Amino acid sequence: MLIVVSCKHISTDLEEQEEVCINNSSFLFKQLITGDFDGDGVADKMNEVLFSSIDSQSIDMLPNLDYDSLIMWISQKEPVLYLKSDNLNIPDLQLTSQPSFGILWIKNEGDLNQNGRDEISVVIDWADWSALNHCVIYSLEKDGWRKWVDFPIREWQIHDNPDFNGFIMMNDKEEYEVLTFDEEGIETIQKLQHFVKFQ
Repeated sequence: MLIVVSCKHISTDLEEQEEVCINNSSFLFKQLITGDFDGDGVADKMNEVLFSSIDSQSIDMLPNLDYDSLIMWISQKEPVLYLKSDNLNIPDLQLTSQPSFGILWIKNEGDLNQNGRDEISVVIDWADWSALNHCVIYSLEKDGWRKWVDFPIREWQIHDNPDFNGFIMMNDKEEYEVLTFDEEGIETIQKLQHFVKFQ
């Protein structure tokens, strides 16, 4: 989510535009999620971190550029996106080192796989021109965070529904299902287990 404040462009050079807009930029809304991710019975907090691998600085604002130039700007920063916990026993969860504007969607899904720990579903706000995306569910195991489930979604599912509450649901048989898309691009509901990456 961006909070946009306008600024005047007086140059076509990206670096000069950045300097002009530095005080009137688009501020990135960083996500915070809570849950018992390590299974110790205590709620933990995990904060979204987006930083540049070029200068190791946190990326908290975006210059007010047109979208094409903004993609070029963020790509030049070589951003790394991860979640950092306030619990030192929980390792950082690196989400991507590809160009992105941060997290588009995140939710504590509860203990989906009965391992005693809450799982996290994440959709990345990729720096691209496509509404095609994936929802990824991460689970903290003894050897660290693992990608547990990965299924295709469309970003408009989030944007166009003010009451959107996630992609995971439980059916009448108390089985978890996901709202996803088939190979022909048709919205469908399938069993969560179908997308599990590891057992």
